[in-house]
Amino acid sequence: MWAGFARTHYYDIQHLTPTGEPKRGVVSRGLGAVGGFAGAVVAGVLDGADNGTDKPPPADVLVSGPRAGCLAHQHLSAVPSISRALLRLWVLTSQRLVVFTERAPVEASPVEDSLLGKASRFGKGLAKIGRIITDTRAKFGDNLEGEPVAPKDFVLAAEIPAALIAGAHGSRVSLVDGSGIDFVRGVTGPAWETSTAEYELKTVTKEMTGHWLHPGERLVLACAPINGYTGVVLDGELRLPHEPLGEVPEVELGRLKWPRPADRTSQAGGEDWVDDPTVAFWAHATRPDQHAVRFADHFAHTRGDARLTLTSHRAAVVYPTRLLADADADRNPFTTFGELPASSIRSLSAEIVGRTLPSAPVIRLDFADGSTLLVRDPLTSRRLGT
Repeated sequence: MWAGFARTHYYDIQHLTPTGEPKRGVVSRGLGAVGGFAGAVVAGVLDGADNGTDKPPPADVLVSGPRAGCLAHQHLSAVPSISRALLRLWVLTSQRLVVFTERAPVEASPVEDSLLGKASRFGKGLAKIGRIITDTRAKFGDNLEGEPVAPKDFVLAAEIPAALIAGAHGSRVSLVDGSGIDFVRGVTGPAWETSTAEYELKTVTKEMTGHWLHPGERLVLACAPINGYTGVVLDGELRLPHEPLGEVPEVELGRLKWPRPADRTSQAGGEDWVDDPTVAFWAHATRPDQHAVRFADHFAHTRGDARLTLTSHRAAVVYPTRLLADADADRNPFTTFGELPASSIRSLSAEIVGRTLPSAPVIRLDFADGSTLLVRDPLTSRRLGT
């Protein structure tokens, strides 16, 4: 039903500290003050548990209940409240709520500390050096250029069966005794990603306004470059990564160095494409000549460097002219492809897709010809005013 990464879960339960330890001589304000308590925990402004010096990280998950020993407390008490080094994965299915912990790196065994072990490691080290010299593929975290994105390795930490779950509404799971678990924040990308996107938005808006808009035309949406693969579901057939079906200009981009989409994204028909970090654009159509496919052709061809742009008068895919093989320094810095009149657009909206928490909307563009284009964008809701 949903899944999300987290590092912290805090408690709002009477007589327990935020990290789930029994309080001594102090009566908690409990659920009667859950709003203030939860707000403080989520914001990460509570004092450290014991010494009052260090502030804890903000909460990804908030556990509430009527008393210590309630079902939520029982099932999560063995899981440390804060995990700075290893991710946790919370998963809600039709059968259970499960908490997984990222598997820790394997420590050296006593044999490996012996002379024989050291000699073995030396040999392995030489082999590794050889691989480093010969393998020049780019790395993206744990992922490697040209290889499918691989899932992390997790081990079971806690499990609450469906018989104890009274209901699930959005990101809250309620248990039969009145306790509950709220996924309030979750691990997202680093802060620099958002700040970079905001900077790019301002820059792109300024550039498009100064060099591309016609007199009397109002800019509705101007996406910054969104690098990633494009997927297309064409008459029920999944094309991932999509290759252009229509005419596209010759461009100079250099060698592709990305990891490939995860195997599951391709094998499952792509219904959870937004949960795959390598995929930036998605289209649904029944014919290759429909507008969403033609736009997808350009995004796939430029690896996302072409920009989706909408105005009061038209929709278009706009290339930075420098990408074109026949680029001329004296030309306008932008070249337009796939331009359509505004009447070709049936609706523009922000839509929640995928099952990852915290969820993020994507741009949804419905064309009058029945095709649909979806675009991953970190600032979608702000751009569309939702």
